[in-house]
Amino acid sequence: MDPGRHKVAYAGTAHGFCMQITVIGHAQATPDECEAAYTTGRLIAGNGAVLVCGGLGGVMEAACRGAKEAGGTTVSILPGTEGGNPYLDITIRTGLGHARNVLVVLSTDAVIAVGGNTGHSRRLLSLSRPAVRSTG
Repeated sequence: MDPGRHKVAYAGTAHGFCMQITVIGHAQATPDECEAAYTTGRLIAGNGAVLVCGGLGGVMEAACRGAKEAGGTTVSILPGTEGGNPYLDITIRTGLGHARNVLVVLSTDAVIAVGGNTGHSRRLLSLSRPAVRSTG
């Protein structure tokens, strides 16, 4: 990680930067996946990192809810011009459709995939920095 990269993006820590971690997963997630995402979001926020996601429902909403309830900051990179889930602090509306997923993955320091073992998430993880897969 290049610490200087985040100095402007978030100035709320002792050193003027913090880690940004992406959580990816299905918008139509199972209850177990949502529970895992919620816990992941709480842990991300509890460790002082910013949670980044695609901003929609399912895994993304559960992770954001966990982060917000733990006092964290959430950033979404949305596929269109819709408003996203109710737990978002910063929303970037791209109009890029699924192509925005590359931005979601490449704009952060690490990626956590929650849930299904799909080809889509495997491809995204192959683009990312350090990556972890949770099966929910």
